[in-house]
Amino acid sequence: MSGIPWESEENQNYIRVRHIVMNVARTELRKFFIQEWNNRYQASFGAWDETNVSGNQLFHREKTRGRPNKNMLQSKFQHGDTSQWDCSVLFDAILYSNSIGASLTPTIKTEVDNLRKSRNRITHEILDEKLSDIEFQTMTTSVENALNTLGLSITEVVRIRNLYKSFQVLPPKPAHEVVCRSDKIHEIKQDLKTLQCANDGKLTYFYISGNPGSGKSQLAGQVCEDIYNGVNWQTEATFVMTLDGQDLDSLLYSYEDFCRRLNCNESVLQSILNSSKPTDEKIKDLRSQITTRIKNWKKWWIIVDNVENLELISPLLPQRGDKVWNNGQVILTTQNTNCVPPDSSFTKHISLSLGMNDQECRQLLFKLSKPDANDVNDSLLDEVAKKLDRQPLAMAAAAVYMREVIESKYPPDFSWRDYLGKLEKGERKLTAERLREINSAAYSFTMSAAVLLAVEKCAESNTILKHTFHLFSLISFEPLPLDLVVKYIQQQDKELKAEDIFPVIKHCSLFVHVGNDEHDIRLHRVVHEEFKEFCLRKEPEINDFFQFGIPNITSVIHNIVKTMYHFEGRKDETKLIPI
Repeated sequence: MSGIPWESEENQNYIRVRHIVMNVARTELRKFFIQEWNNRYQASFGAWDETNVSGNQLFHREKTRGRPNKNMLQSKFQHGDTSQWDCSVLFDAILYSNSIGASLTPTIKTEVDNLRKSRNRITHEILDEKLSDIEFQTMTTSVENALNTLGLSITEVVRIRNLYKSFQVLPPKPAHEVVCRSDKIHEIKQDLKTLQCANDGKLTYFYISGNPGSGKSQLAGQVCEDIYNGVNWQTEATFVMTLDGQDLDSLLYSYEDFCRRLNCNESVLQSILNSSKPTDEKIKDLRSQITTRIKNWKKWWIIVDNVENLELISPLLPQRGDKVWNNGQVILTTQNTNCVPPDSSFTKHISLSLGMNDQECRQLLFKLSKPDANDVNDSLLDEVAKKLDRQPLAMAAAAVYMREVIESKYPPDFSWRDYLGKLEKGERKLTAERLREINSAAYSFTMSAAVLLAVEKCAESNTILKHTFHLFSLISFEPLPLDLVVKYIQQQDKELKAEDIFPVIKHCSLFVHVGNDEHDIRLHRVVHEEFKEFCLRKEPEINDFFQFGIPNITSVIHNIVKTMYHFEGRKDETKLIPI
C-alpha cells in the first residue's frame, strides 16, 4: 500500500478497500480453502501440502467440471501452491468446486459470494477509483462480516480500515466544567495561521509559558480542539496529538502511543522498545518511524505538554528544515522560557502568568461554585479573583471548595466574604485539596504543591534563583525593581554580573514582570507562600534563624536592608511605604 495519495480522502478509501479485498481477503481465503480441504480429505489424501501432490488431487476431481477459463484454473490447481492463486482461482476452488463448494452450507456460500462481489466491484465497476466515506464503510463492513462468519481473522481489515483516519488526542480534561478562554483562543489561532502562511506550510512552533496552575495545558487543548472542529476532518486526514514532555520516559511512552495511532509496524516498534539503546535513542527511532507515516495526513498539530527541560526535549521533537514535517505545527507548553527562542517568522511565544481576564474569572468562579448561591456579576467574585491573582487552578480550587461547603450546609450562610476571610488567615491550602482529589487525571498536584515543586527544582539548578527566592521570602510579593534585585544577588555573590543575572530571572515563570520603566517583578500570592515554605523547610540556616535567632543569617538580613536603602532618592521610593 505504498504511495497512497494523501491529497484525496476518496482515493485513500479506494486504495484501502482494494488492498483489503485483493490481498487481505485473498490471504484469509487461502486459509479457508486449506481448512475445508483438510476437513474433507485429510484422512484419505493427506493434508494439503502446497505442492503438485495435493494439486493433482484437486485437478482430477475438478477436470470434468465446465466453466470459463477452465484451462487456466486447472493449471493453477495442478500446481498446488495456493500462494500463487489469485481471487478468481480461490473463488472457483471454494465456491464452485465439486470438492468443496458442493457441500458448503448456504450461509457460508453467501458470505464467500459477498467477498467475490466486493472483488468484482472494486476491480471492474469503480472506474474513477474513488469511494466516499459511506461506501468505504459499507464495503469494509461487508468484508469484515464475511470473514467473521467464515471464522477468519479480521485484524488486518480493521488495521487497514483505520489507516490515515483523522484522530484527536488532547491533554487530560478536569472533571469539572471549564471556561472557554475565547480571547486567548482567538489570539493563538490567528498567530498560528500567520505562522503557517508566512512559512508556506512548513513546520512552525508556538510556545505557551506560565507558572504552575496558569492553565497552559487546558488552553493548548482548547485551541487545538477548536481548530480540529473547524477543519473538514471527515474528508481531509487530520490529527491532533498530545505528547507528554515532562521527561524522557514520559516522551517515550507518548511516542509509542503516537506510532500506534499512525499504524506503524508493530514488530518494528517492539524491536525498538525492547532494544538496549538509551531512552533518547529509542525516542529518535520512534520519531523516525513516524516520519514514514505522517505524510499521509494533510494537516496536523502536536501539543508537547508540560516540558520541564526544554534543552533536553527539543532535539527529540519534530525538527524545522525537514520537509517530512511540513503541513504541521507544534504547540509546546513550559514553565520556564530560558530555551524558548525569540519570536520570529516561524516561532511565537506567549505567557499566561497574568492569569485570566475579568469575565473569565467571574465565569469560572460562578460555574464551579453553587450557581444559586451567588451572581455571576457579584463584585465579590472580582475580589476573590484578584486575591488569587486570576490563576485558573487556584480559582477552580476556591470554587470547588465553596460548592462543597454550601452543599454541606455547614457552616450555614457561608459566602465568598467568608472565603476571603480564610485567605486573610492564610488558610488557602486547606481549601485546595478537594479539587485535586476529584481531578487526579488533570491535576496530579494542588497548585501549592506544583508551585513548591517548581521552586525546589529552580533553586536546585540555579544559584541566582535561589538567592532571589530568599529575598522575596523575607519581604513581600509586591513589585520590586529588577535592578535592586540584581544588587541584592551581587551582594550575596560578588562574582555574578548584572548581564548574567537579568536573563535568568526574566525566563523564570514564577516571577511576574510588571512591564513598567523600572522593570519591576512581583510574585503571585500563592508563589510567595511557597517561597516562604521552601526557605523555611528546605534551608536550615533560614529555618534556624526564625526558630532560634542564630546569627549566621545576619548577612542575609544585612544585605536585604542594604538593598532596600537603594530606594532612597529614587522616584519609586514610595514602594517602601507599607500599604
